[in-house]
Amino acid sequence: MPPETHVLDPPSILFPYDKVRNEQSDMIACVLEAVQERKHTLIHAPTGLGKTAATLAPLLSKILSPEFKDKKLTIFFLTSRHTQHKLALDTLRLIKEKYNISFDVVDLIGKKLMCLQPGANLLQGTEFNEYCKSVREDKSCEFYVNVRESVFKLTPHGHKVVDDLKTILPIHVEVLMEACKEDKVCPYEITAEIAKDARVIIADYYYLFHPSIRERFFSKIGKELEQAIIIVDEGHNLPSRIQKVMTSMLTTNMIKYAIKEAKKYGYTELIEKLQILQTIFLNIAQGLSFEFGGQREKLAKKEQFMQPLAAKLDQEYDAFIDEMEVIADAVRILQKHSFIGGIAQFLKAWKGQDEGFVRIMNLEPSKTGPVLKLSHRCLDPSLVAKGVIEQSYVTLMMSGTLLPTEMYKDLLGFPESAKEYTFDNPFHENNRLAIVIPKTTTKFSMRNDQQFSAIAEI
Repeated sequence: MPPETHVLDPPSILFPYDKVRNEQSDMIACVLEAVQERKHTLIHAPTGLGKTAATLAPLLSKILSPEFKDKKLTIFFLTSRHTQHKLALDTLRLIKEKYNISFDVVDLIGKKLMCLQPGANLLQGTEFNEYCKSVREDKSCEFYVNVRESVFKLTPHGHKVVDDLKTILPIHVEVLMEACKEDKVCPYEITAEIAKDARVIIADYYYLFHPSIRERFFSKIGKELEQAIIIVDEGHNLPSRIQKVMTSMLTTNMIKYAIKEAKKYGYTELIEKLQILQTIFLNIAQGLSFEFGGQREKLAKKEQFMQPLAAKLDQEYDAFIDEMEVIADAVRILQKHSFIGGIAQFLKAWKGQDEGFVRIMNLEPSKTGPVLKLSHRCLDPSLVAKGVIEQSYVTLMMSGTLLPTEMYKDLLGFPESAKEYTFDNPFHENNRLAIVIPKTTTKFSMRNDQQFSAIAEI
């Protein structure tokens, strides 16, 4: 049995289909109430209900209406899955075609993933940012040079590419990247330029929930968080994503490769300093072992690392970071990636706050032998999320697995006044097809290459 449907009321909603499911209609009403009353909202709605259309259609209808025209609001549809990018784009394309209306849409993935420079995708996030900054400043990136005469001014060629692409929006980021590759321009810079006029921006969580990325991105596109309507798709993933991006780590391998890097390029004094750092690092790890009943992790303190390092180097902690960053910049010119730069980034992060974080030294096995990891781990995602939610015009979080909504509300720092809704599955139970295949299993003790191959064949 198909889910029950009806013609949408009110008809002023730019819904992409002729009929709407009953549960979709209820969800649309919740979304309209959220934006009208500026009430942050959490929505649990099962997979298949049509959440994407039920959020984008009413929100787009509102921001394009005469009532909201002067507010200059932008919808940010945030998702961690590339398949959801396509679904959102297809929904917006159907709306444009059905109602013959014009609005710009931008599809955006990580800056590193959009980069056309060979080997850029192999760099770590912070490493890539430093490399990108370096090649822009010395004008050695032809893709950037072809787009911008200066930070705030496009080249004539850049203007033409932007104007040409605007005529075929909305398009998937991969299509845009292919067009930019052909025109020898930077896809990120072109996308950022289009985003200045965009009413809908489809992007990864990081663009709003990574503090430094958000600050740079909003400055670049000339938008304000207070004018952002945020849709967090698959919202159950957001807490762990924030924790991951706010966590920094230093390992024995990073130190080992940094020493090799310093030797390779003749930074003799730095070799000695890194060896001192290595000794302090190992001292913190004393007592950890793989022996039966042995301790594999323990808490660490900020002072255990910072104070002895500054004392033994006879150099200020921040001065040591500055020295490594200068050397890392020189190394990146020759080989893009720098382990020395990675250590400098960790030392910066290690100075960070204690509230909502924990410092841990742990011992882990690896293919090449035991590895020690010293980490500054984020435990409380609300430290980042709360400020974004409160500053935004309105934030809507939705997922098919957002139960209990009250837990996510508390975990991410939603205000007490935030609304919570739970919708039933619109599909009849008789529609479910349950298949049991005895020859395969996901049981942990039986996971191996043969089992994975058998599952893949099904």
